[in-house]
Amino acid sequence: MSYEEFQQMARLYIIGALDDDEQARFAIGRALYGKRAEAFIDECQKFNALFALSLLPSQPAPDTKRRLLARIRAAQEAREAEEDALAAQRCSFGWN
Repeated sequence: MSYEEFQQMARLYIIGALDDDEQARFAIGRALYGKRAEAFIDECQKFNALFALSLLPSQPAPDTKRRLLARIRAAQEAREAEEDALAAQRCSFGWN
């Protein structure tokens, strides 16, 4: 693996975009280039963190919050209904 290929893989590594085979190859490159590799990975991680901080927050579509809360309520109601059904079943067996 060339150092340039290692650098390309390092950029993908820090964002979690390597598959298992690529991670294995990356680990070999990391061992091969040692301290130089670790310094490059640190540099990429710092750049990635600065980039993330530079992004401006944006407002979601107005309907997004309403739909998200509706899904949360529906999931909660389904869990409560399941718990109620299990409680009734336990009572029918005398397992209060």
